[in-house]
Amino acid sequence: MGTASLDYDEAEFLTAEGSNSGGTSDTGSTSEPDPDQTAVLVFPSINAIKGTVGAKFFINNRSTFDVGYTRYDVDSNPLRPKTKEKSIDVKVSYFPRKNFGVSFVYESADVTGEPTYNIQATVRW
Repeated sequence: MGTASLDYDEAEFLTAEGSNSGGTSDTGSTSEPDPDQTAVLVFPSINAIKGTVGAKFFINNRSTFDVGYTRYDVDSNPLRPKTKEKSIDVKVSYFPRKNFGVSFVYESADVTGEPTYNIQATVRW
């Protein structure tokens, strides 16, 4: 069990007129765009309760293979009512040295429902 969250910032967009009105003045400095010609899009934060169950297989002393099932109970997404995202997780790790290795992780869905993957350095002791 655990928690998962995404915290977004805001993005500011200029209209076509706003992007053309900015520029270099006679003094050589850049003028700021008109605030009336900008649009700000605020992305919501999303929180979820994360539960995972799985198994780890030791191929040999240097390699592991993990497979699991994850479910995110998303309850603070204002765009949708309470949802449950489900995921199949796969992780492959290889340790060329005794305590240091590289892992590849794949989730078929994250807290937003999008597939994710990453490569990471792993330390074990």
